[in-house]
Amino acid sequence: MGLSSDPGTEPVLGEGHYTVVLGGAGHRTLEVTRAGPDFRAGPFIVSYLCGPDNERDYRAFAHITAAGDGRLWHRFREDSALAAALAALVADPNGAAGAYRRDLRCLRCRRRLTHPDSIERGMGPSCARVELTTAALAASEPQAGTRSPSAPRPAGDLRRSVMAPSSSADSGPSATTLNTAWPPRRTSISSPS
Repeated sequence: MGLSSDPGTEPVLGEGHYTVVLGGAGHRTLEVTRAGPDFRAGPFIVSYLCGPDNERDYRAFAHITAAGDGRLWHRFREDSALAAALAALVADPNGAAGAYRRDLRCLRCRRRLTHPDSIERGMGPSCARVELTTAALAASEPQAGTRSPSAPRPAGDLRRSVMAPSSSADSGPSATTLNTAWPPRRTSISSPS
């Protein structure tokens, strides 16, 4: 694979974060960065995600040569998952076969997504839970979102008792039950006999 900038001829590998889905072996998130001027082995260094922070927990394990070949560093040659992820990245950097996705971020919090399920969903698990809870609450109270606060309440709401705070400042915290039923009940007063 060459590192050509012409998108019509050859696949182009560029700097970025890639989540490579491995057949039956999970996935690996790779970071491709441009090598410094003193690094003569190739133009790119490849690192893998090795911790919980999707932005900073990356460890370098390979480089890509000027000819476009991926080279595992000696101490990582026994890691078959890293070797497979590097091979998939180098073989098809445009992801035509869906082998990986590049630099996707959560639609809600804008953090980098690295897990294939999160990438498909467009959100990380925490944000998806929040969105699901919000949607469930909105679905359970369909009138709450459509009625304005100044709109009159339905008749059924007027026939219940409500709690109102007491207006006396020295009586301490208490509540008074107000009967708002309409029409008011008739009460008969009986005289003592």
